[in-house]
Amino acid sequence: MGIVFFFFISLYLFIIIKKSYEGKDNEKQTQFKYNIVPQFLILFISAVMLKFGADWLISGVTTIAVDFGVSDRVIAFTLVALGTSLPEISTCFVAIYKKEKNLAVGNLIGSNIFNLLIVLGITSMFDNIKLVDTKVLTNDVLFLIISTFLLCVIVYSAYLSKNNKLSGTMLLCLYILFLVTATI
Repeated sequence: MGIVFFFFISLYLFIIIKKSYEGKDNEKQTQFKYNIVPQFLILFISAVMLKFGADWLISGVTTIAVDFGVSDRVIAFTLVALGTSLPEISTCFVAIYKKEKNLAVGNLIGSNIFNLLIVLGITSMFDNIKLVDTKVLTNDVLFLIISTFLLCVIVYSAYLSKNNKLSGTMLLCLYILFLVTATI
């Protein structure tokens, strides 16, 4: 299964990169304003810090789950989801602040595709992923499909109009509904 996921992410990246170069033959090539080496150094340091942050997050939420007697499933859908989504959330806020709305949407969609294909793909290459709870297949995947479809509708409707508050409210309500059904 991991090889299949790896194939699809490779195909996806190939298509994205190829499309990014289409029509650029006639455009003037832009020059980098900055030396790229410090940017890669910052990326590396951030990745190392992210590893430690992930360790602390798992340790902290495990302690909270045990202390409060809350199931791992509830903790995963709330605290762990929030902790792992903070980089995407902050990136989107910065992109929107800098009026880079395409970057914000691309970040959300790209990170979800990357998480599904790379994280599950690489993990399943090293060990079988066994689902012990059939609720994951019935409830969670159903909500994943619904929210993906809803996101497509919202992105398209946002392209046509400016009703982003309603769209955001719909997504938040869907998440709350998901949490309620996931914990029952």
